[in-house]
Amino acid sequence: MSTKIYYGFKIETDKLEDVLKLVRDYRTTYWEKDAKALKKVFGQRILDAIANGEVKITDGESPKWKVERLWMELRKEMKGKGNRNTLVDTDFQIVIFPDKTRFLGIAYVDHDSWFHQWLAMPGVKEYGYWNNTDPIEGISDEEWDQRGKEWDQLLCEQGSGIPSMEGFTIDISDPHGPWQVEDLVDL
Repeated sequence: MSTKIYYGFKIETDKLEDVLKLVRDYRTTYWEKDAKALKKVFGQRILDAIANGEVKITDGESPKWKVERLWMELRKEMKGKGNRNTLVDTDFQIVIFPDKTRFLGIAYVDHDSWFHQWLAMPGVKEYGYWNNTDPIEGISDEEWDQRGKEWDQLLCEQGSGIPSMEGFTIDISDPHGPWQVEDLVDL
């Protein structure tokens, strides 16, 4: 089997309400600030492009609405083609799997820093596994092999191998993106 769980983690609790509290705490501690910073960077780039004449505004069109519309168009194009662009890809989901006295999980995110922030949350620890390259430094061969067995059993031996079909999916970020009308006023 070729198991690759690069953004794997474990949460040392068996209570779903503890996991949901971690998600809420993460959103208020990190996500809201990061999304706002990302919006400012993207918004400023588009406003600069408007000022330079690279992006045209039609009569009666607000520059702030133009920023949002361009972001939505870029996001739709990126998702349609399967391209990656961290400036417009603000998706962050986790899939969690009950596992006796804890939860195992996989994060789906293109921003490495967001995953590392998630790992900084209390009780959340890195728990990835892959068998195509060297394991994480500092983990014994026995522990690494055990991780592989646990992931294989959880995803393949007990189910379809498709994480979203075997676990519970939680959107960390707003699935529609970070833009809200009131945010555009701050650009």
